[in-house]
Amino acid sequence: MVLEPVDLNSLPEDMSVEDTVYMYISYIFKGHGIMPEFQREMSSLSEQSDEFRDIEMLYKKQIAEMFVEMLGDYRDMIKVSDLKTASYIILTMVEAVIHDTMFHNKGKNKKAVTRELTAMIVNYLF
Repeated sequence: MVLEPVDLNSLPEDMSVEDTVYMYISYIFKGHGIMPEFQREMSSLSEQSDEFRDIEMLYKKQIAEMFVEMLGDYRDMIKVSDLKTASYIILTMVEAVIHDTMFHNKGKNKKAVTRELTAMIVNYLF
């Protein structure tokens, strides 16, 4: 199985914030469902190797910048003032919760976790 990149321009313009966040979390879960044992090892490598962590952080920085850009469209509605830090917190939190769910809980309650993460993020931002 190979994940296809999501074309953000192809999303419906009237897609709600909740649906967008839910879709994002679901997509991250789907990605972590591919070879989870391998991904667990890769995650462990990130904690053990500065070189590997640097590579990972380049990718995370790109994702965070994209997230800040997307949130910028809602700047008038968002409660948080520092979008860069908020993006970092959200991305890190989602990754940590998904890692725990997939690597230590065998993916149990993915729907409930996705639903609650969505509510948490939306309530944090708006």
